[in-house]
Amino acid sequence: MVSRIISLVALNYKEHFLKYLDKSGDLPRIKEIAERYKKKIKKNNKHQMPLVILLEIDVVLLTEISGSFSRVLLSEPDTASCFIRDVVHCAASVLADIPHLQVQDLQLLLRLKCIPALPGLTKMGPVGPTGLVLLKGILVAHTRPFKYTRSAMFCCLVKHCSEEKQFRLEGDRIQSAPRCPQCKSEMRENCRARDTADRVLGLLVCPDALENSTSKHAIRHQSVLVCFQDELIADLKLGVRYDVSGVQQNLFFQAWNVRLWKSGIDTKVHHPGIPSLPLPPSICTLHSVLSYRCPHSPWSLVTALAAQMASDVYPTTALLHLKLGLLLSLASQGKNQPPVPVLAVGPDTLAAHHVFMRGSYLAQRCIKVNSLSVCSSLEGLAHNDEQGYTWLEAGALLLSSTGVCLLGDWTKFKSSNSVSSLLS
Repeated sequence: MVSRIISLVALNYKEHFLKYLDKSGDLPRIKEIAERYKKKIKKNNKHQMPLVILLEIDVVLLTEISGSFSRVLLSEPDTASCFIRDVVHCAASVLADIPHLQVQDLQLLLRLKCIPALPGLTKMGPVGPTGLVLLKGILVAHTRPFKYTRSAMFCCLVKHCSEEKQFRLEGDRIQSAPRCPQCKSEMRENCRARDTADRVLGLLVCPDALENSTSKHAIRHQSVLVCFQDELIADLKLGVRYDVSGVQQNLFFQAWNVRLWKSGIDTKVHHPGIPSLPLPPSICTLHSVLSYRCPHSPWSLVTALAAQMASDVYPTTALLHLKLGLLLSLASQGKNQPPVPVLAVGPDTLAAHHVFMRGSYLAQRCIKVNSLSVCSSLEGLAHNDEQGYTWLEAGALLLSSTGVCLLGDWTKFKSSNSVSSLLS
């Protein structure tokens, strides 16, 4: 009786997801991909490759169709993936008329258009073995792309075994020497039917680790090892903040999708439904006063704002050009352009240090370089780990590209080569 109820629930979930595929317009695309696959296997039936379908799921639309199945997807993604796989396999085999298509012949790549930023789903540090999670972090290091096996074809060597027909195993289920489930003898791989793709391992660190904290106590931030696969590795860049939706596995966090992070202000500014972003009342009042007293000065507002920087340490008019340059540099961060850099050099940099420290509270990031072996860490590092992966690590200058980088005492750069390398 219990198994019958479970079967009815599973059938109900599959029916709801089929409605989702119909409403989202994915059914015609699945049919088109399956028909192309059918033509390929007719030409080369001996070395049959898997049917690869990339399916991007809209969680919001799925919730509107079936709230219960969307909860299963968020809390138990492995279980939901099995249901989705069965539905997509049935749709592909029926729509393209491929009756011999087996479930294991389908290589389904699930992606998420979005994941709700609910408190229980959003993480900014190490994650536990839960369901789908939206991981927020800055990519501080990643490996060079390397190949991994998505699936492979095996067949039993025993002549009269019922499992003599070839069948496909997913990459994470392939053992060193797979054995036939029927006769337990060792199986042989059809190497020409192996399906491979690219993979990149990356380290995401909590964005708070690169902010200028007001706390006097040091906080240790642990990075999260993330696995990016297939098309997700295309636009990865060191030092960039990402929103990564996925699920925690034994060895790493498996990414289901990658999105560039956008701040709340950025989202409002570029939102088509919001024509303009209102300024704070204090800024509006200051702008009104300056417009009345200095009606012909385009620099009055930005100069007044810059003068208040580090006003608790130096007079408002002191180091005004440096303050102005720093404020304009921080404000020049556009959507598709890097900020204007500011480099303060002089015989006495203590005053500049205080100004930059105060300015760092207005920036997204603040990197402080304390190590004497700073030349290599500024530009980044490349090294091989014990498993043979080549890692590329972001340097201090790259990590502080949207904020302030405090290099410390200039005397640590003793050689002229180090100085010229830094200035370039």
